[in-house]
Amino acid sequence: MDTLIIIVTIIDVIVALLLIGVILVQQSKDGGGMAGSAFGGAGEAVFGGQAADQLTKITRVLTAMFFILTLALAVIIGRRTDKDVSVVDTTAAAIKAPAANNADADKGKKAIEKKSTKVEKVKKETTKTSIEKSAKKKDTAVKTVKKETGKTEAKLKEEKKK
Repeated sequence: MDTLIIIVTIIDVIVALLLIGVILVQQSKDGGGMAGSAFGGAGEAVFGGQAADQLTKITRVLTAMFFILTLALAVIIGRRTDKDVSVVDTTAAAIKAPAANNADADKGKKAIEKKSTKVEKVKKETTKTSIEKSAKKKDTAVKTVKKETGKTEAKLKEEKKK
């Protein structure tokens, strides 16, 4: 089956290259164009005065051959029964997974739940410590302000006495 695929692919590539060559040799309908200037009217030199009609026929035949070969190649590759496994087969096998895989999945879920619980605990502890730190900072700030206020009040009392 693989040799058939290789042979059809090689023939398809050859037909594609011939088709490209024939299309490039043709003159455009307006008489000038890229093919005429690039190849210097090679189509008329090779095929004679009726080059346009012959090249058109050859183009049609090569195009039909290219499409037929490409379609045949797609069908051959699509029907191939190799050891290759398609995505659909893999998905179907995953859906029909044995109980062992389900047990593994349950273990994974439990592990995730444990880790998420640990994460939540760490978040709570971090929040508590940050609140405690900010409260300590505020207490320190309040004490500092009270000390400064006390000093200021003492100075005011002394000034009043004088």
